[in-house]
Amino acid sequence: QLQTAELKDEDGRYTTPIFFRSITGKDAPQSNVFWGDYQKRLFAEWRKRFPESKAAVLAEGRMYLQLARAIRMNQTPDADPIRKWEISLEHYAKARKILNECRDMQSKDPAWATSYLPLLDDLAEDKAEFDKEAARLFKDFPDCGFAMSRAVWGYRRRDPGMERTWETGLRKQLTALPPDVAAKAYALTFAEIVALQGFFDSDPTGSTMRFDKDM
Repeated sequence: QLQTAELKDEDGRYTTPIFFRSITGKDAPQSNVFWGDYQKRLFAEWRKRFPESKAAVLAEGRMYLQLARAIRMNQTPDADPIRKWEISLEHYAKARKILNECRDMQSKDPAWATSYLPLLDDLAEDKAEFDKEAARLFKDFPDCGFAMSRAVWGYRRRDPGMERTWETGLRKQLTALPPDVAAKAYALTFAEIVALQGFFDSDPTGSTMRFDKDM
């Protein structure tokens, strides 16, 4: 039902990217144990009870992405500073495998891209794949500013010569869209960047840009 009748709210905004972001990671509701251990059990049980649920697969994949980041940043109870890179890469690989199990969601729900693009961005190993996935996101969901803004972060942080602006990456994707659709997509993406970073930190010139928030 979430991915059909409730895919958008009454104002036409996609609900699922926020939903999956809210139920995974350190800021999600949790018990009195470490969030990673709790969510591993939670999503494994969800998949066991509802084996046909693509939402359960996506949630588990995103959880492993968030856990990989936490391990990399020594934010887990059993943090091992010596092996953290090795362990985090294992979790990134697991996240990628699980997200690919529900790849058929890609054209149906922008929440898939808001998990897979940050994973590619973190690994920074395949620019061509990032470009392909970002282009598909803009083609399928030019009305989802939240998802498009996450793709823009990836371009801004990754490409040489783009250290001072996020706008170049956005315009690169908008060239493939009809002018009226591109104009709306630009406004939606800018609005989401403002919401994430604050107005002054969202300057298109990048003069005051910071990256202290999760994607």
